[in-house]
Amino acid sequence: MVKKNKNIKWSPPAKKKEITLEQAIGHLPSLDPYLREGLDFTLKKFPNFLKKKRAGLKVSKWHYPPTHSWKQAQWMIHTPAGKTAFDNPVYYPQKAEGKRIIGHHNHYRRLAWNKPCRTVIQNNGVISSLCCVHPGRAIKSNNGATLYSDPRVLSIYELLIVSSIPVNWNIPDWASETLIRRAIGEGIPPNLVKSLMLELLRLI
Repeated sequence: MVKKNKNIKWSPPAKKKEITLEQAIGHLPSLDPYLREGLDFTLKKFPNFLKKKRAGLKVSKWHYPPTHSWKQAQWMIHTPAGKTAFDNPVYYPQKAEGKRIIGHHNHYRRLAWNKPCRTVIQNNGVISSLCCVHPGRAIKSNNGATLYSDPRVLSIYELLIVSSIPVNWNIPDWASETLIRRAIGEGIPPNLVKSLMLELLRLI
């Protein structure tokens, strides 16, 4: 990025301490997914759906529930942080007739709280894509079984944070959720570009 006659030897800036997903988005309100089967069905499966949705919207209009099918949400309810639903003994990805789906080990995988967020892919709104499911929190069901909250992909607000995009970015109202997610996905984080360029400018 510099002419050779400038005789500037550029090297990457000093490494910074990694920011875990817990540090980045762990403080945000939990969200239940909106189920494709409809609102009544959503409220049946997630009685606190509307309460959580209101809490999320108080933070930002972009922290709202993603939409998923019940079968996918159910698989993720039984999947802990950092794990894939393919490892579940009962609630694993399966076809309508019950036959196990064969897929990549990083599909239907929750992110891990104690690690930085993985690369945000363009298809980040689809729960079956590579490592794009919220880490979730352990919760107890009525029968004492351990289940996990937030069986959903990251909200757009969470994507802005983990991608180092300003959360007050003036996203056009005409932009669809799919377009926004694709625009964010696989992009170079602005803070990375800033760090690289500041180091270069310092040398110049």
